[in-house]
Amino acid sequence: MSWLNIVGRELRVGARRNGLYRTRYGSACAAVAIVVWFLIVPAFNSPQEFSNALFSTLSVAAYFSAGLAGFSITADCLSEERRDGTLGLLFLTELRGIDIIAGKLAATSLHVIYGLIAFVPVLAIAILAGGVSGTEFSRVVLAAFNLLFLSLSIGMFTSVLCRSGTHSMSAAFALFAFLLAGVPLGAGFLDSYHYISDETAALLCLPCPGTACVLGFSGASSGPKEVRLFYQSLLCVHLIGWACLIFAVLRVNRSWQDVPLAPKESGWRRWWFGTCEVRERFRHRWLDMNPYLWRSSRHPRKPLIVWIVIGIALAIYLWGALKYPQNYLEPASMIFMTFLMHTLLKLWVTIETPHAISEDKQNGALELLLVTPLSESDIVQGQYKALYRQFLGPTIMVLAIDLAFLIYSSADMSTRSDSWTRALLIAGMVGLVADLPTLARYCLAQAVRLKGENRAVISTLVLVLAGPWCLQFLILALLSSLSTMGVRSQPFDSEILTLGLWLSLTALADGFAWWRASKTLPARLRTLAAGRFDSTPSPI
Repeated sequence: MSWLNIVGRELRVGARRNGLYRTRYGSACAAVAIVVWFLIVPAFNSPQEFSNALFSTLSVAAYFSAGLAGFSITADCLSEERRDGTLGLLFLTELRGIDIIAGKLAATSLHVIYGLIAFVPVLAIAILAGGVSGTEFSRVVLAAFNLLFLSLSIGMFTSVLCRSGTHSMSAAFALFAFLLAGVPLGAGFLDSYHYISDETAALLCLPCPGTACVLGFSGASSGPKEVRLFYQSLLCVHLIGWACLIFAVLRVNRSWQDVPLAPKESGWRRWWFGTCEVRERFRHRWLDMNPYLWRSSRHPRKPLIVWIVIGIALAIYLWGALKYPQNYLEPASMIFMTFLMHTLLKLWVTIETPHAISEDKQNGALELLLVTPLSESDIVQGQYKALYRQFLGPTIMVLAIDLAFLIYSSADMSTRSDSWTRALLIAGMVGLVADLPTLARYCLAQAVRLKGENRAVISTLVLVLAGPWCLQFLILALLSSLSTMGVRSQPFDSEILTLGLWLSLTALADGFAWWRASKTLPARLRTLAAGRFDSTPSPI
């Protein structure tokens, strides 16, 4: 039972970190802020209505934070050890795979667990207000902690498979999104076209963590069937989490070992990297243009992967439009397809940007590059050109699809919904053109400033993508509360003006991110590249 000693040591070390108390304090303050907001908005006719609205809002916030925070902190815990070459050193001691996995899980998840625990007492306020039972409260708490366990386990699962931090994070996000959205969407699609029965669709949704989360606060309307489905889904999700951890324990014993190069290249490797002649032509072409361009785009097939993913999404949509035109040619379907492709491109650009420069900074290669005739501007421009090479063509393709949707929706100019659809499409195109360069520039600056590419990705997504949505939600919620108090909020009753508010906030976030990135790159690249050798003594 040596793993218990390791877990105990990691818990004692984590208890002395200031971040643990900041996370717990921040989570409690956020939950209290939500309660205060509901108290100052006189929009509820009864205590039961207030209690249900408050409980649902706090539950969704707990689910959201538990689902995203879990894999985001564990997805790089083992990948970083593999990149540094220290994972194999751990096996020179008496440690086993279960000791390493348990220790890493305890060390990384402590502050997230405490942050979720801080949410629980505030969530219980809804019980005191009436309308929420203790059973419903306990179900939500169980579903939230079970969701956090699944998210942490998925992060450990992908971290033991991937060497790159961004690849591990992307794989964890894709697996979590598949369980959360892909499973119920697939079951709903099969059920809507009568391929399976309703009972079979409900059973197929058991691995989805959202099933237990939704049934958790179903309230008095839940019958014996819903209660049984809740506990079945809870058990199924819990078993998936344990399966991920068991796989990580079995895999970590071999994941640190360097695989020897085969004497003969495999077909996959030959396709991905190209033959020797192709690689030589590729190397001469990009080295003459910009050496760091060749460093960032050494895989010739990277642009092809983006084209394949966009092509698959487009092919699925075209198949649905041909077979079910009444569903796929509706404005809602076109908006969803546009949003899906835009989000995919934005996430892909953000994840791909910091990989090369963050790895070079971590292993000291970036500082060695700066003592060569290669200037700071050459390094930054080389990274930008690599991104242009990979994403410029697919971006033009996505904009062409948006333009086709816009032309199709403009065929009927009579209804108000068509005007709203055209406005959304135009706003999406403007947002895509504005966000992609900003994401690349700011994420590259964050990769130089911060330790670890995952931190650069998360900070960029929070500022550029999540920031405008959060600000718009707060502004609209404030205007709604003022409206209930008797203060008029007429200017934002229009949908077009609401869309204009989102565009204004997006432009504000992009401008701020561009300004901050301009202060870092390329002026401070040399200083920040040598920051890991800073000899300033610690104040502690």
